[in-house]
Amino acid sequence: MMKHFGNLEDSKNLNKDEVVDVDDERRKRLLKKRQKRREGRTVENCNTAWVRGSGEVVPCSGYVSSQVHRVKIPCPICMDCYLNMEDCRNILPKKVFDLWGKLLCEAAIPEADKFYCPFKNCSALMIDDGECRKLAKKFKCPHCDGMFCAQCKVAWHHGIRCKEFQGSNGDVMMMGLAKEKSWQRCPNCKLYVEKNGGCKSMFCRCGENFCYICGISLRPHNKCSCRSE
Repeated sequence: MMKHFGNLEDSKNLNKDEVVDVDDERRKRLLKKRQKRREGRTVENCNTAWVRGSGEVVPCSGYVSSQVHRVKIPCPICMDCYLNMEDCRNILPKKVFDLWGKLLCEAAIPEADKFYCPFKNCSALMIDDGECRKLAKKFKCPHCDGMFCAQCKVAWHHGIRCKEFQGSNGDVMMMGLAKEKSWQRCPNCKLYVEKNGGCKSMFCRCGENFCYICGISLRPHNKCSCRSE
């Protein structure tokens, strides 16, 4: 931030007593301003030196950029008022200005209604108003197209009911490993089975016969379209 202190010749004409008086006067003004703290004032109401050489009162781009994550950015001089986003538009990079606007919008959403995409390479913000869980459980993220469960708020747990998943002590790491290794889960005992060869029809150690592709039980009268592939 740059402040306007006058030119060098003017500073040479100041004696020591005058400098002390200026500092004391400024200190008094700041103390008085802090005593009259008002919630929600903007930079337009602040008279404490957002000044450049031209005398124009503007915020400092570097300061605002470093504080944008706070959403409500205090004046660095008096710390009693907050900067107005529109006042800073012309001095901020577009990327920083857009980020500030995005954070302000997110801050206006109640925490209970916020939901972030469960995929780490996305994490897009979505609003959970409860309606999606009434309509369906399986949803596609509009940003990354990843499928997730609206009930459990995790990546879609194929073949596992929400109650079973939520009561499994959150064994998410195991599920992630199973997906990576292409393991299939037995529909009867829920244990993961790895196919090391042979056909798609699998027999678990519990005796259950199921399709390794879709996970459907192959008990008598059960049909599986994968068997004909």
